[in-house]
Amino acid sequence: MTLPSSLHRCFAWWMSAPPPEGATLPESRHFGIALIGSPMTVVVHLILLVTFATLGVWPMVVFNIGSVLCWVGVAIACRAGALRFGLGLGVIEVIAHAVVATNVLGWESGFHLFPLTVAILLANAPDRVFGVGQLAAQFGSWAALFVLMPHMHEPWSPVDANLTVALNAANHLIAFTSVGIVMRSVLELANTKEAELAAQHAESERLLHNILPVQIADRLKRGEEIIADGFDEASVLFSDIVGFTAMSAKIAPDALVCLLNDVFSAVDDLVAEHGLEKIKTIGDAYMIAAGLPLPRADHAEALARFALAMLQIIDGFEFEPGQPLQMRIGIHSGPVVAGVIGKRKFAYDLWGDTVNTAARMESHGLPGRVHISEATRDLLGPQFIVEARDTMAIKGKGDMATFLLVDIRAGS
Repeated sequence: MTLPSSLHRCFAWWMSAPPPEGATLPESRHFGIALIGSPMTVVVHLILLVTFATLGVWPMVVFNIGSVLCWVGVAIACRAGALRFGLGLGVIEVIAHAVVATNVLGWESGFHLFPLTVAILLANAPDRVFGVGQLAAQFGSWAALFVLMPHMHEPWSPVDANLTVALNAANHLIAFTSVGIVMRSVLELANTKEAELAAQHAESERLLHNILPVQIADRLKRGEEIIADGFDEASVLFSDIVGFTAMSAKIAPDALVCLLNDVFSAVDDLVAEHGLEKIKTIGDAYMIAAGLPLPRADHAEALARFALAMLQIIDGFEFEPGQPLQMRIGIHSGPVVAGVIGKRKFAYDLWGDTVNTAARMESHGLPGRVHISEATRDLLGPQFIVEARDTMAIKGKGDMATFLLVDIRAGS
């Protein structure tokens, strides 16, 4: 295994640590920063250790040995999930390093930059991870360096002026490069989380639109608390699978659910194709409406075309070989009230005599046929073929003239 691939595997392992359990989005972001920043800081202090050993600045050699050990501890603590402890330990080291190095080498060495750099990087940290008090202490320490250090004394271990300039340049480079790298990591983490949130939002929107009509969902999102609309003209369809209750006792539960899912998924696609509105399913019953939530003049015709297409789709399903599914379908047209009920599980539903009558059309219908009321028949154009049934007593309505929708005339 080559050195680059080994380093890549080590880096991948190091970055694979999950955020602490229960971490918020900002805490997760700072956890990622800590995973990247703490090992990088260990490397920086190793470089400083070698540099000061080469220059013979032994106080800083000793101090940087402690700094390396400290930042190894920071890295281990952060990866283990002890983010607050790790960052707090790192802050203490940065302040101490800045104070000691500035005293030893002088203001011109540039070590005073690091407390301010870390404060800037952690300024947007969540309070639970990195409190305001710690930030205040860090800014205060840097301010003390700025005000007092240049005037207190000469450096304890001055080095050659050219080396001081080199240290100053190196510290500027390290400080601003560190800020750039970590801020780039912040941006990438933020972009990743924003993309995840956008995907979750899109999925939530899709699920909401599967439950409610798009127009109704949009009204709820705009803050409407009560949604209730009256429609003077609409058509309602009820359908029911013939013999479903008896057959369901003979079929395994998983097979039964799969069959219903296949049937209703096919019907759902047909509803969308015809521009209608699925209201709900109850067991093996299916309720559909036309003319709401957006009114349309051809609501009866649209629902009649759908009903005939629905019968054709159902012909392709069987309870078991040799036992095809059949549906009774009933349609009635008239005024309805539509609205949203519920707080935890929203439901868009319909009420009124039109709904009750449509349900009666289904229950008094025939297997494999579309049973319509006179009101619906009167709204259908001449392209629809209907046949009259004998006047029948409809529960709650009395005697009614009803019809069977037969077909659509050729060329219509």
